Amino acid sequence: MVRQAGSAAALAPVAQRLDAALFAYPSARGGLGDASAHIVRSFADARATLETLDPAFILTGTSLAVEDDGAWWAWARDHGCPGIAHVEQWSNYAERFDGFRTMPAYVAVVDQVAAMRMVRLGCPFERVIVAGTPAYDVLRQAQPDGAAARAACLPADREFLATWICEPVPDAAAFRAVAGYDEAQALDLAAQALGRLDARVHLVLKRHPIQVAAGQVPAAPVVPGLSTGITDQDRLALVAGADLVLGMHSMLLLEAALLGRPVVAVQPGRLRPSDLTDGRPGIQVVVDPALVDGAVRGALARRQAPPRLAPVDHTARFIAALGLDRRHLEPQS
Repeated sequence: MVRQAGSAAALAPVAQRLDAALFAYPSARGGLGDASAHIVRSFADARATLETLDPAFILTGTSLAVEDDGAWWAWARDHGCPGIAHVEQWSNYAERFDGFRTMPAYVAVVDQVAAMRMVRLGCPFERVIVAGTPAYDVLRQAQPDGAAARAACLPADREFLATWICEPVPDAAAFRAVAGYDEAQALDLAAQALGRLDARVHLVLKRHPIQVAAGQVPAAPVVPGLSTGITDQDRLALVAGADLVLGMHSMLLLEAALLGRPVVAVQPGRLRPSDLTDGRPGIQVVVDPALVDGAVRGALARRQAPPRLAPVDHTARFIAALGLDRRHLEPQS
């Protein structure tokens, strides 16, 4: 089951490799690629079909819709098969499981950093499995049409295309209290820095799938010398066609860096580190607002690097790590 585009990009390749049934929520469509799926809006929509399948395991993405995610895991437990949740990125570890009060049998994470963070926050050690992510195969095999996306977004009188990756949150004040900043602050700093460049820059805001589904239009900053726009272009094509990718801590920042694009993560005055951006090759993390200008100038000068993806079968590694091909995981209460 996948609820969001990020989960779909990670788990759709697994469903295709194993010829398994795939359930997807409408907000996941952007990450499905060519995978076919049963479209559902809640666990209740899927229950009747699940009852006919007699699955050997239930593999899901994770989100902040914990009650509905938990219904999938509870069904797996009640029907004697292991429920496995994939945390496809490095954020909201505990929040995805209501402080680890709503849990599947196992939690698959991308790397050891995520595993240790989960355990430190209270997830039972024996339930965590480092499995990587098949989403890297999607990146490695992708051939995004960056030129077409660039042509669609860049006005004729502009030379450079910068992309901001939007990250909406339900409660900006609550986010700011925890993170120390919010998107409005980060975006304004980035836009002001772009406006001060001696270059003709156009900034496009890439809408999040949640914003697209809800019909929300983010507010573009107004900065002298900087033109702006809103886009729903394919995410990989957009970053492939951009001269610079900016944001806070979206998974798309890491994907852009892995594709060789220059990336700046703007996290002004943050109160805690980011496992997603910190120490990642190709991502320049800026915490001090006074350093945003320099980071933007330096990244724009670099323009492009070779892709940073290892030529390995990440989907096969994921399947093997979880034993989905052998189905040896046991249900847990």
